[in-house]
Amino acid sequence: MCGLRRAPRSDRGGGSSFAQTAARDSGRPKWAGAGFTLIELLAVVAIMGLLAMVLVPRMANSAIWGNQAEAAARQLAAMLKLARRMAVEHAADNPQGYAVRCFDKNYVIRDGSGADQGLPTQLPEGWRFEQPDVSVSFDVLGGARAGAGQPSYLVIYKGAAKWHVRFEPATGYVWHEEG
Repeated sequence: MCGLRRAPRSDRGGGSSFAQTAARDSGRPKWAGAGFTLIELLAVVAIMGLLAMVLVPRMANSAIWGNQAEAAARQLAAMLKLARRMAVEHAADNPQGYAVRCFDKNYVIRDGSGADQGLPTQLPEGWRFEQPDVSVSFDVLGGARAGAGQPSYLVIYKGAAKWHVRFEPATGYVWHEEG
């Protein structure tokens, strides 16, 4: 039998009877003490189910927030690029240039006289500008400048998630990044 030998029986002390063997084993299989009960397994499954109910929607929301924020940052960057292009193309008609005016939750392109060029665009639900009253102007050569005392970038945020829409003042180059 595969190299296994049975240990020799000891007949000392009157030998081993069936009653002694039964009392020693007490009728339980050797594996009876190892393992989990059904109640323990059900408790673990219930706890894991509760954790999944809480964590899965939160992870899904964070992915949706990230996609919303990136789309909003791309759209804001596109609006800044459009204002820059309009300032360069319409330099003869509008020597003051064009600006993108950002409010708390929306933004709009304005010409040099302050008239809105189209309807305001709104950020996705819950997203806001870090500085709510910001204006970024583009001159007829395409250079960008922020309003007096304003930073050279725009930040949109929701909770701890932030996206920066940056622009280079000399060239007007616009890009966005998470951060």
